[in-house]
Amino acid sequence: MLTDEQIAALLAEPKRVVTDPLSSLRRKGAHLEATAKVAADSNADFRVVVRVSTVNPHDFSIILMHRPRGGVWLRLRRYNGRSHFHTNRLEGNRFYAYHIHTATERYAATGGADLESYAEATDRYADYRGAYRCLLRDCGFGGPGPDDGQLSLFPEEDE
Repeated sequence: MLTDEQIAALLAEPKRVVTDPLSSLRRKGAHLEATAKVAADSNADFRVVVRVSTVNPHDFSIILMHRPRGGVWLRLRRYNGRSHFHTNRLEGNRFYAYHIHTATERYAATGGADLESYAEATDRYADYRGAYRCLLRDCGFGGPGPDDGQLSLFPEEDE
């Protein structure tokens, strides 16, 4: 089981995306999906997974995953769209908003399948591209990243 300190170190570890997931999205059922290779200074095993609904522009997940040596893939951070209610089962609070899931030792200790079940509402993004930029800024991908405002999934809406 990962401790909160280990999770924080994994999130902060310097890393870079080897393949851009936003340019390699492929249809998979009612979603577009892509997995990006990530290189880390420590050679730790990371990847970024992007899933975007083709029906609802607010239904998406941008996920940073880590696989410990000899282990299974774990979701460390997940940036979700505003397409469903989220409930933090240990705290009992429920909300309908864009939200960021973070792996925690506390949730891992409950034996549940998702150590990143805890989430906080956010107003830092409004679409999957903005969520991806937040992941890059928040998770050790170097530099502040582009801060050019929100890009719309449907550009004609911005005009």
